[in-house]
Amino acid sequence: PGGAIGGAAALAAPVGRGATQSDVAASVGREALEWWLAGFNASVIAHGQTGAGKTYSLYGPAAAVYAESVPPDAMGLVPRLLGRVYEAIEAAATSEDGAPRLSLGVSCFEVRHASVVDLLAPEQRGGGGGGGGGG
Repeated sequence: PGGAIGGAAALAAPVGRGATQSDVAASVGREALEWWLAGFNASVIAHGQTGAGKTYSLYGPAAAVYAESVPPDAMGLVPRLLGRVYEAIEAAATSEDGAPRLSLGVSCFEVRHASVVDLLAPEQRGGGGGGGGGG
């Protein structure tokens, strides 16, 4: 993977106001995924002021988070990356007897002021997520 600077990964360039979900995935997600597939820990952090579009960039439109079928151009970074991760796992994860050889753990937290919300915990879903549908 590219972007190594003295053993640490380089930060991706910020994406502009007119960036599409595909632009975000290409700018930020592709390299994080390459590092993860190479065996390193990878993190994607969205930072910015309230209403800037962090949640939208990560997940897509608010309705898409819980939808079963989302148009590919509307998907945010997280569903795009997870789709690619599962493709990689399918390609490499099974042994000759068909048993899984890999496991995957995912964490997704929102840190706002002095509170932390686990966005994958069903009982906390209503309390997290900023804009979630802005643009």
